[in-house]
Amino acid sequence: MLLYVRRALLGEITTTMRCIEVILGTDTFHLKVWHEGVVTEKERKDFDAVVITDLAADLWVGDEPPKAPTFEFVRCDPPVKPKIEGMLVFARLEQ
Repeated sequence: MLLYVRRALLGEITTTMRCIEVILGTDTFHLKVWHEGVVTEKERKDFDAVVITDLAADLWVGDEPPKAPTFEFVRCDPPVKPKIEGMLVFARLEQ
């Protein structure tokens, strides 16, 4: 599953994304993007259109579609550290 996420993220990570985590549950597949600064509507739409669409296609097995992956952007400006609850799939280098 995490490889699907990493593949979907290729070319879609911006310099303002500090880290991205995946929170998996029995009926949930949630991405949390820890973001520096204000998130634009274009960033949200682009992430939804590319990353979430790719994930939904990868997770579709059989005749019935899976529960759609969800996502959220959380503003977290340095020096505050993100509070990771799930599995980290991306983190930028920070001093």
